[in-house]
Amino acid sequence: MMARQNPSDMEKAACPRSENLPDDNGMIEGISEVASLYSPRALDRCRLPSDKVGNSDSNKCTAATPRKTQVEDFQSGYPQFSALIGSHSSFQVWRRFLRVRARLLLYKQDELSVLEKQLDQIDNEETRDLFLGNRRRDRNLQRAEIVTKLEKTLRNYDKFLYTSREALDSGTASRKDITNLQNWVENTSNIARDETAYLSHSEDLMTLHCPPDDTMARLTPLIERAICSLYRLFGKPQSEISRDNNISLLSVSLLQKITRGLIAWLVVLSLLVPIVILNALTSTALRLMVIVLASAFLIAAIAGLTKAKTVEVFVSGAT
Repeated sequence: MMARQNPSDMEKAACPRSENLPDDNGMIEGISEVASLYSPRALDRCRLPSDKVGNSDSNKCTAATPRKTQVEDFQSGYPQFSALIGSHSSFQVWRRFLRVRARLLLYKQDELSVLEKQLDQIDNEETRDLFLGNRRRDRNLQRAEIVTKLEKTLRNYDKFLYTSREALDSGTASRKDITNLQNWVENTSNIARDETAYLSHSEDLMTLHCPPDDTMARLTPLIERAICSLYRLFGKPQSEISRDNNISLLSVSLLQKITRGLIAWLVVLSLLVPIVILNALTSTALRLMVIVLASAFLIAAIAGLTKAKTVEVFVSGAT
C-alpha cells in the first residue's frame, strides 16, 4: 500500500526553496566574470606567441613600410609635371617676363605723368590762394579727385617696381636645370608643346632656388657632376622621387654638406700649407715668394668665389 504524501511536502519538492537559488545580483556578477574571461584583451593575453605555434613566416605579422609617393603615381599631364617640379628645388625654373614687365612699367609710369600734369594744371588755374596754402579748407573737388587717383596709381606702381626688382635679383636658371626639364617633357609628352615653350627662353628664365652664398653656388654644380660621374661608373641608387631610371636627383642638403666640407678643407689647406713650406725653407727670398703667392691666391679666391665688396677684399689682403 502506498502512503499518501502530504500536500505541503509535494509543494516543497516541486518548488525548491528560494534561498537555494542565487539572487539576480549574483547571476549578473557571474555573467560579468565569464564575459571578462573572453574579452579581446584576455584572449590576447592567453594567445600563444607565433613562434610557439609554428615556425612558418605566415604566422609573423610584419608592418609594411608605406611607400613614398612618386611622380609616376600622379595622372599624366599637369598633375605629373607639377609633382616633378615640386619634388626638387632645381626644377623651380620660371620666366621673368622682363619685356612685359618693362612694358607695364612704362604704361604705369606714363599714367602717373598724365596725372601729375593734370594736378599741375589745376594748381596753375586756381584763383584762390587759400586753397593752395590750406589743405583743410581746400574746396577744389577736381584737385581732391586727382590726388586720390595719384595715390592709388603710385601705390600700384611702387608695388610693381618692388616685385620686378625681386624678379631681377633672382638667380638665373642654369643650363643644366633647363635641359633636365626639357628632356623630361620630350620623353613623356604629357604637356602640350606650346605650353612648355617657355623653357626655350633661356635668357629670361630664373630659379627660385638660391644657394646660401656665391661660393656654394659655384662649387655645388662641380660636386654634383662628380657624383653623377661616379653613378655612371658604379650605378646609381634608386631615386625616391621617380621610378624613371633617367631621373637622377641628389639631395640638396647632402650637396650643401659636401660643399661646406670641401670649402673648410680648402681654407685649412690655404692657411697651413704656406706655413709648412716656410718652415722647410731657409732662403729669405724663397720665403718672401711663398708669402706673396699665398696672399695672392687667398685674395683671388675671395674675389672670385664670393661676392665680397672691394673694401672687404682690401681688408682681407691687409690682414
